[in-house]
Amino acid sequence: MKLNRIEKRLVNNPLRAALQRYYEGPLLMRLGGRIDGKEALEIGCGDGSGTEVVLTLFGAAEVLAIDLDPEMVLKAQHRLRRFGERGEAAI
Repeated sequence: MKLNRIEKRLVNNPLRAALQRYYEGPLLMRLGGRIDGKEALEIGCGDGSGTEVVLTLFGAAEVLAIDLDPEMVLKAQHRLRRFGERGEAAI
C-alpha cells in the first residue's frame, strides 16, 4: 500500500526522525536496553530513520526493515547503505 502525499510528508519529516532519535530511542532504551549482536525486524520502516536508530543506539548486529511502499524502501536503502548488509530494506 502506497502512502498518500500527506502521509509521506509526515513520515519523511526531519522532525519525525529527530523524535525517533532523541525521544523514542532513549525511551525504549530505558524500557528494554541494548540488543548488542542480535538481529531485529522493523515492519513499516518508512525512510529507514528508525532502522538507523536500532543499528546505532541499540547496537543491533543486523536489521531487516520492511515496508509496503516501494518508494519508501528505496529511501531506506539509500539511508542505510553506509551500514552495508547490517541494514537491509525490502518490500
